Amino acid sequence: ANHVLVLNRESYECVSPINRSAFISSSFIPFEISDQASTFADSCVLVFPSLGDSSRVVRSLSSISHNFKLVVSTTAWRRTFQSGREVYGIDQNVALAPRYRDILFLISDPSSDYLRSHVSLELVHDNVSYITTPHEFTSILMYSDLFIRNTLTDGDATSVREALFLGVPVAASMEVSRPKGCITYTSLDHYTCLLYTSPSPRDRQK
Repeated sequence: ANHVLVLNRESYECVSPINRSAFISSSFIPFEISDQASTFADSCVLVFPSLGDSSRVVRSLSSISHNFKLVVSTTAWRRTFQSGREVYGIDQNVALAPRYRDILFLISDPSSDYLRSHVSLELVHDNVSYITTPHEFTSILMYSDLFIRNTLTDGDATSVREALFLGVPVAASMEVSRPKGCITYTSLDHYTCLLYTSPSPRDRQK
């Protein structure tokens, strides 16, 4: 029989009764940490949208990150929906931001989809920033104290593996099985508690 590689326990439980050669394996490939991360952080463009005439633009992640107690990052390519709910839970993250003024919520948004949508929805806060210019998400993780994977469903998320590999604490929804080392939560109340019970701020890249 042909071997079938699946990415998580849920997929394995579906496939294994049909093909006994199925096995679970991650698609993540360990990488070398580049010294370009600090260069990126000194030159990247952070957009703090405004409902007024113009958005505030900051051109140094390394400098602004020190203005906050914690930097919490998340990522998604596009704002997508399943059964009427936003899949990546980023809308939910942003809605929580006003409660945590000393936390910078950093959204890797290469398509600008979330930025446009949140401005349109007037879901705009001064401690939520979007990086829409081309970038490697690992460079953002180097400046993060916590990575949030607040999804409705998932496979074997590369961003989760990257964060764990870099030693960044990961808080992830329990919608699917998660890799060892993740902090998992089952409810919004539990999730919000994690923001202040997560490990102490990391020594961010200089």
